[in-house]
Amino acid sequence: MKYIMKSGALYKDAAVVAHLGGTFSEPEKCIFRTDGNVAFRTDIQERNTAKEEAGDVRRKKYVILDCNGRECGEADPEYAAGSDPDVNGWPVCRMPRVDHARLVYNGHAYTLKMPSDRKYVLTDRSGAAAVRIVHRGVCGGWDIEASEKFSPELLCVIFILCRYLEQENEFVVL
Repeated sequence: MKYIMKSGALYKDAAVVAHLGGTFSEPEKCIFRTDGNVAFRTDIQERNTAKEEAGDVRRKKYVILDCNGRECGEADPEYAAGSDPDVNGWPVCRMPRVDHARLVYNGHAYTLKMPSDRKYVLTDRSGAAAVRIVHRGVCGGWDIEASEKFSPELLCVIFILCRYLEQENEFVVL
């Protein structure tokens, strides 16, 4: 199935099939069905861990909540190979690179990979690509290819998780 994400709306054959909501400055986002009802919410939460380093992604989890507010999935962001601060130390002028997250949704395990800031791939346990998200360049928006088992609303969730990953690599300015 092929979709286009543009201006917070997911399109299939030029028709809006789901859309995103939330504020720009807050991590919590809502995913709406075409009837206007909330299908999912996403947010970033802090874990209670022994890691004390501010900004350490291992302290975070991306949560997926269903329309009743129950957690139905979570993703754990992880550092890129060669970027783990426990092994290489903390970089002085940037954050350690984050390029993937382990996702569990309704008991199914996936890996969300970010080969570049313009491309994301969700793979299943066997390594097969289940969802591909690619930036459309100067025309804007994102092309999304997915298997039929992913609803439009769930594709919006995956898109938001991609944006969370991208934000992990931004330099924090206080």
